[in-house]
Amino acid sequence: MPTTEGWLSDTQATVLDGMNRGREPELISEQQAALLRNVSIRGGRVRSRPRIVKRMSLPNGLMQGASIFNASSQIVASIGGKFYVIDPKAWTAEQKNATDLNSSKQPRVWFAETVGSIVMQDGQSKPYIYDGADFRRADSNEVPVGKAMAFGNGRLAVVVNSGYDVRIGDIRQPDHQSELKFTETYNLLGGGDFAFESQVKALAILPVIDTGSGQGALVVGTDSAVYTMKTQISQRDLWGEVGFQTILLPTRGISGANAVVAVNQDLYFRSSDGLRSVRSSTADYDAPGLAPLSVELRHRFDYDTPFLLEDASVVCFDNRLLCTHSPFIYGPRSMAQGLVAFNFDSLSGRGQKSPPAYDGEWDGILIAELFTGRISGTERCFILGRDLDGTNGLWEILRENAVQVGDEPTQAFESRVLFGDAPGTLKHLRRCDLMFSDIRGGLNVRAYFKPNKYPYWVRWDEFTVDAPPTQSWGSVVPQHRTLLSTRSPIEELDPTTARLISCSTGFQVRIEWDGQARLDYLQVFQERVSMLPYADNPAPNQTQDVVTVPSWAVSPQFWHTHPASPLAGIP
Repeated sequence: MPTTEGWLSDTQATVLDGMNRGREPELISEQQAALLRNVSIRGGRVRSRPRIVKRMSLPNGLMQGASIFNASSQIVASIGGKFYVIDPKAWTAEQKNATDLNSSKQPRVWFAETVGSIVMQDGQSKPYIYDGADFRRADSNEVPVGKAMAFGNGRLAVVVNSGYDVRIGDIRQPDHQSELKFTETYNLLGGGDFAFESQVKALAILPVIDTGSGQGALVVGTDSAVYTMKTQISQRDLWGEVGFQTILLPTRGISGANAVVAVNQDLYFRSSDGLRSVRSSTADYDAPGLAPLSVELRHRFDYDTPFLLEDASVVCFDNRLLCTHSPFIYGPRSMAQGLVAFNFDSLSGRGQKSPPAYDGEWDGILIAELFTGRISGTERCFILGRDLDGTNGLWEILRENAVQVGDEPTQAFESRVLFGDAPGTLKHLRRCDLMFSDIRGGLNVRAYFKPNKYPYWVRWDEFTVDAPPTQSWGSVVPQHRTLLSTRSPIEELDPTTARLISCSTGFQVRIEWDGQARLDYLQVFQERVSMLPYADNPAPNQTQDVVTVPSWAVSPQFWHTHPASPLAGIP
């Protein structure tokens, strides 16, 4: 039995700086992980992410979009041209347009909430207007047929004329739904539509605190650039100044209407090259390339198909930014295979502040759209999406401190390369110690390792923590395990190098677990070995198999797999 004397240890216990896939795993910092999947890093440790609960199934058909109607604490959705109002208490859906349907083939719809009303466009039919009681089409002097919309500073802006123009409505008066009128633009000097060189994909109001309304300019995101318009002007005699366009980003646009969200005094948005913010991009205006904020997630964003990004979703919820990734074709539009989570907790304390960090990837649901809003005064976040079995549905993302019931995804953590304080020395991998706490129920743990630069993960060991028996007097206190120690890894030859697979200058460790828990501690032990017996010089007549994948190797899964076609149920 080997002795532990002389073993080199290396530890990864905290990940305050989150996930970083933008650098090689041997170059990331001690406070970063090479991969985080379905976890949260709040508190500094790796823990199970907030759960996602399925609230209801929805009718079959093309999922075109959904939103929260804050004024009436309801959810509205369009599926196959049918407009549904969903009760978030009883979780029932009522169709409002039984005799006046929109097209079931339009790929997406756009929503905008004004004062006590919500407007829905599909780019083809007259808009629907709903105020919690009455449901109707827009009148001839009201909201024109268009696409993306934004309401702010008392005015509603609409993208019209196949997406190349922006039309701005009347300023709000005390009358109910007066902001839905579009008459001033034709009567005032300097009125009319405002034209752009490329298609306008998104409209948003820049939030600021140094104006009387707390709202700033209208941000116009096109295919290739981002502009602002001075819609905070409310005097009718100054209407001509509204059309003054200022370019914010000359080379990067906003991918879609739901791909932009206000955060404090900034706008975060999905662009063709990743996740960006208006203020960080303009602050780096003189820097080469106007770098995005998502280099750490380039293994996802760099592979996103550009023409499918129009249906990307970005929301801010529970002090996180959630953004969809990996879109795929879904009928005439796209759906996403997962989320990336950008954690703002490091900015929220009173002490020393750090940049936001990525919680990593969240998956398990095919996502048509993310949306947030207030229901009975409480902010909530929902997913319009599809089960892996092909059923349309509505899911809710719970808060971090909520009772964690819901889906049970597999969680994964990949460490940086652990060198044991001897980066250039060949070492034999001996053991890995793990400590879990806050275990809610049972736990299944799987450990893998990978020699530095090796393309496959190697199976190492497995552990099972049984769920505690149910107690009649109430809930069970979460379990903890002070130490789970792996066995020594297999000693087999790598067929490509004729070297022991458990010998290298450094190792990565991958830990997967099923069940809710927090990973508090990971320590890897390595033992120095002589370099001579493992030289790469082949012996006479020795052959090396460079094709066969060993039976003990596990190929890293890049894309998610879906057992059912995402097009099932679409007429």
